[in-house]
Amino acid sequence: MNIAMNPESQTILVICGPTASGKTSLALAIASHLHRCAIFSADSRQTYKDLSILTGKDIPENLPQGTKIYGTDFLEADENISIAVFVKKTLPLIEHNLSQKIPVIIVGGSGLYLKALTSNLSDINIPPDPKLREELASLSVSDLQDKLRGIDQALFNRLNHSDQNNPRRLVRHIEKILSVGEPSPAPSLSANFHWIGLSLSPATQKKLIEKRVNDRVGNGAIDEVSKLIFRLGGDKAFSLSTSLGFKEIADYLDGEINNKEMVDSWVKSELDYARAQMVWFKKQPGIIWYDETTDKDALAVKLASKLQTK
Repeated sequence: MNIAMNPESQTILVICGPTASGKTSLALAIASHLHRCAIFSADSRQTYKDLSILTGKDIPENLPQGTKIYGTDFLEADENISIAVFVKKTLPLIEHNLSQKIPVIIVGGSGLYLKALTSNLSDINIPPDPKLREELASLSVSDLQDKLRGIDQALFNRLNHSDQNNPRRLVRHIEKILSVGEPSPAPSLSANFHWIGLSLSPATQKKLIEKRVNDRVGNGAIDEVSKLIFRLGGDKAFSLSTSLGFKEIADYLDGEINNKEMVDSWVKSELDYARAQMVWFKKQPGIIWYDETTDKDALAVKLASKLQTK
């Protein structure tokens, strides 16, 4: 993913990796060594204004001087997020910061959102097909898999296990293949991208996710979900409800599971998602990986030097 360097272009740092790997903490540490910095969150759930605790926005009250965070809180809970919407809202802000010679860091675990900001993905502008989606809604995961195989076996084979078993993503792949007409060109940034990834051992990953889930429960995630469901009139079928932990908390509020079962199930969902993230990221070339033994303070200084602008 690290493209050929253009000496006239600024460098954008991209920090990727699984949930709980410390991406935001590293970005803030880097920003503390810069006079100004723009940090962009590439997280499909954090684009929403609601459920800040559940989705772990982790934005401290006192940011490093001259630092701003973008990419969060621009959608309502019942609005739909897509890669095209995210890029349309985010790209102009990145371009503005680059034009002001402000160092830019993009942080996230949503791989396709990161790729859409750093590559020319023309198919992100293929619009949803409501009629087709209605037809596909009644199909099981197995039926959707068979349908995609029948249309493009090679594409299906390239998908990771998580995508092959995700009905929403299967529908979107079918939708893109069957789209009529040519998609409009996708916008792209003129910049040099330096990708780094943060990885964790399975034991550390589990420990950190367990702590994160318990912290979020302790900080009010249950009350946050309850209030949102009440505000939406009891509706639980909206875009933001696909956030990790939502279903578990909703089941707990309905009395279907107890507190321990809720936490255990939420932790399992986070661990499954983290594994799927790493499967995706490991397939992407050009990412420089750092594990949990890396001195993050020294790394922050090193990466800050790459972003210094004249």
